[in-house]
Amino acid sequence: MKKLININLLCFVFCLTLSYSQEPVDYVDPFIGTHDSRPLLFPGATLPFGMVKLSPDNQKSNWKAGHDYAIKNIAGFNFVHDYHLSTFYVLPVTGKIQTQPGTEVDPDLGYRSRINNDNEQAAPGYYAVNLEDYGVKAELSSTTRVGIQRYTFPKSNESRVMFDFEIPYEDPGEVLEVVVNKVSDTEIEGYIKVMDRQNNGVTIWLHNDYYLYFVTRVDKPFKSLSGWHKDKIFKDVNQIKGSGDVGCFLDYNTEKGDQINVHTALSMVSTDQARLNLNVETREYGFNFDRYRANARKVWNNLLGKIKIKDNNEKNKVKFYTNLYRTYCAKTIWSDVNGKWVDMNEDVVSVAPGTPIYGADAFWGMKWNLNGLWSLVNPSLMNSWVTSLLEIYKRGGWLPKGPNAGEYSAIMTSSPAVSFITAAYQQGIRDYDVDLAYEAISKIMKEPGRPHKSGGFVGNRWLRPYMDYGYVPLEYGPASNTMELAFQDWCVAQMAKDLGKMEDYEYFLERSKSYKNHLDQKALYARIRSSSGEWIDPMEPFSSKGFIEGNAWQYTFYAPHDVQSIINFLGKEKFVERLEWGFNSSQKSKFNATGDQYAKYPINHGNQPNMQAAYLFNYAGKPWLTQKWVREILNVYYGETPEDGWPGDEDQGQMGGWFVMSSLGLFQMQGGSGVTPIFDLGSPLFERTEISLENGKEIKIIAKNNSDRNRYIQSAKFNGKPLHNTFIEALKLQKGGKLEYVMGPEPNVNWGVSELPPSMSEHGKWENKNETGFVISAKGIEDHEKKTFMDSVLVTIHSNLKNGTIRYTIDGSIPNNSSAIYSTPLKFMETVTVTATVFNPAGKPLTKIRKAKYEKINYENNITRYQKTKASLLNPGYEPSKAVDGFVDRDNFWDASPFPQWWSIELETKKEVNEVHLFTYWDGGRYYQYSIDASVDGINWKTIVDANDNTTVATKEGYIHKIPPTYAKYFRVNMSYNSANAGVHIAEFRVY
Repeated sequence: MKKLININLLCFVFCLTLSYSQEPVDYVDPFIGTHDSRPLLFPGATLPFGMVKLSPDNQKSNWKAGHDYAIKNIAGFNFVHDYHLSTFYVLPVTGKIQTQPGTEVDPDLGYRSRINNDNEQAAPGYYAVNLEDYGVKAELSSTTRVGIQRYTFPKSNESRVMFDFEIPYEDPGEVLEVVVNKVSDTEIEGYIKVMDRQNNGVTIWLHNDYYLYFVTRVDKPFKSLSGWHKDKIFKDVNQIKGSGDVGCFLDYNTEKGDQINVHTALSMVSTDQARLNLNVETREYGFNFDRYRANARKVWNNLLGKIKIKDNNEKNKVKFYTNLYRTYCAKTIWSDVNGKWVDMNEDVVSVAPGTPIYGADAFWGMKWNLNGLWSLVNPSLMNSWVTSLLEIYKRGGWLPKGPNAGEYSAIMTSSPAVSFITAAYQQGIRDYDVDLAYEAISKIMKEPGRPHKSGGFVGNRWLRPYMDYGYVPLEYGPASNTMELAFQDWCVAQMAKDLGKMEDYEYFLERSKSYKNHLDQKALYARIRSSSGEWIDPMEPFSSKGFIEGNAWQYTFYAPHDVQSIINFLGKEKFVERLEWGFNSSQKSKFNATGDQYAKYPINHGNQPNMQAAYLFNYAGKPWLTQKWVREILNVYYGETPEDGWPGDEDQGQMGGWFVMSSLGLFQMQGGSGVTPIFDLGSPLFERTEISLENGKEIKIIAKNNSDRNRYIQSAKFNGKPLHNTFIEALKLQKGGKLEYVMGPEPNVNWGVSELPPSMSEHGKWENKNETGFVISAKGIEDHEKKTFMDSVLVTIHSNLKNGTIRYTIDGSIPNNSSAIYSTPLKFMETVTVTATVFNPAGKPLTKIRKAKYEKINYENNITRYQKTKASLLNPGYEPSKAVDGFVDRDNFWDASPFPQWWSIELETKKEVNEVHLFTYWDGGRYYQYSIDASVDGINWKTIVDANDNTTVATKEGYIHKIPPTYAKYFRVNMSYNSANAGVHIAEFRVY
């Protein structure tokens, strides 16, 4: 017994030593958040911004497809986990040849292998798992551009290293071509060519093809190269090629315990470049797997160790360093070791080695997370990103929204790269061509967006209507984009002012007030409005209509550069009351929009438009509420398991960046873009934090008496001087120093309220000089949103500008000072477009334009309108009657799923019918199959249209069928198939 006690005591001392000697890298858990997550959240091996992100995948193609911790099998190790980039699997296998992955539910249908999570290991730069179906231990590590693999096999004469080049993914592209060549018995090379045609018409616009080249080298010669193309299997060949379903095997005989080291390098330029990446990045360590693993640990520890935490809460340290890790591992370097890369024009070009070209999902929302982290802790990294953006600008003429491996995409809204660049400049990060940077950001805010000649979309899609109307009308795009563009206008104005470009400064500063044009003082909410100037009814604070991934409640608070103006708009009491209600109401959902239902919740920390919410209290003079709710989000939203790491979308490190900065008690409402950039102060999470700055200085953040209960700041000082405000100048903090807090369990309502953080507006009465009451309205219309009428319409134009003259046109042209003068209401009996502007006596426009198109709909022969309808399935909001409301649109239709479903109509009397029109939902890609029956009595039916083999894509013009004269009172549409999904949708049904 004494011997056992001594052993236990030794183990306790050893474990205690390990705990206190843990380094930052040891706290990272790559499994956190990997259940129900996007493929950008992966447990596998990579280096910071690695081109290679070698990690297990196990899901079929769908939204969020990649790796799910809850699925107990693995289909393969995918080399790239980046936005809209399909690549290929590698997997060590034994036994009979299988060419399909099987399913998550039934792995025996293919080459998948079962796993046990207890046998998985993951750390920065390392992943390991036992593949139970094959008896193989797989270990993965990485350099920046090379996937490092070590596979330990059992005894088998059918051992293989398999590559599959058509794999599932979140947004898989079409595999146009695959070529694999045997170079020697230790090396293969090849490429895949992929076409990405994603286009949802709103936030994504891609039509890009790309090549991904690879070279694989092994330390144990393989017997032969085998493979497959679709249903054909090829053995012992020198080349495998084809499109679509293509794969290959490196064939081996193995003894138990045989280890095969496999190195696979990538390049988007050529196989020669992939080989160069391979040779350079494996030169030092050869095939010594453990040295790559150790190197990855060292690289990550040096990066993460720039911030050191001293605190007894081990759980919060795991959350902190895992979140910090995520800020560096999702985005991607796409240039090779010698600086070569492929630009959007498909030209091979070069940058200086050490100045990489980066790829990413959009920068949307980075102003509230990564901007602050990188500018403070890694300014050279932020500089490197700006340099990359400008290199893309030089090659393609436009800044990217999300530089998608050198290509342009329209992902998300507005142009958040603008605020990223201005934040760098304003905080003194300027080792790049400043004049070129200003040219790039001012161009994208002055010239309307357009499709790029080399594919994708560039610029701001809704900038033209924003400029014409002073806001984005519902007819053109989302109201939320007005808010986004207004903030970016303000960012450009700040840089223009610093550069002495005063004309631009005044132009962009004035335009940055445009967000006010969506704030309705009667409703006290942000609202969508028409190009006529009218508000769109009904007013629904929790509707996503007109607000991308958000709602009117959230976007009412969206003016990062002018929070004080929002306080003036709502009134301070209502501002605070509404925010508090929002946080209290959202706590049960962990401050996340469950199920991506962005519109249903007030506080949705799990998505970009709402991440500033907790810090808004600082601006209303209630900083203790910022301290309270920031701590609640840190505790409740962010978890430490695969299931609850980030309930929302951890979008390439943005949720992680928010956690890290808020843990430090720092935030940037204005994204660091002010003339005098500031950090907003919150409640630090840890007792002591030390940040090593690149300038050799150090920031120490000390929170005395800190605990979860003691979350409220009692007092603070910086470098020994008392702090009475909830903000500190960024440039002062960058010089290093000591930020000290005394914390307590109750709010100190007198601290931090002597001076509010800066806003564009001053405290006072709400004012919107742009609101001139300039509105075009009409009587006699059927649908106020779509402005349709049957007989005639009476149009009124109103303005509050007493010294202004309203001039208008009716042909869609822009009025000038010689256009017709409006004096009395205008009556029209045919479709008309009325455009108006108010001019002063000198002929200068006093307002933006207002425009309204009133469309006459001819119902003379449309005998189905408002007749009785029935259907096999009733969905609230999508009733059968929607198909005979007279309007062909994608907002009002009968909807049911899954197919097949039927819909029918009973006419008032029996009619002779010669033509049938069926209008279905249309989006440019789907087609419907159906049949149409007619009946005199509703009992005996005759098929008059059989379109069950139709493959014609649905359009707004609908499906038109001329038929022999048919007498009928009843008609039935049998919807049998929809090529896009399981739903059936009839927007309108008419007979003539």
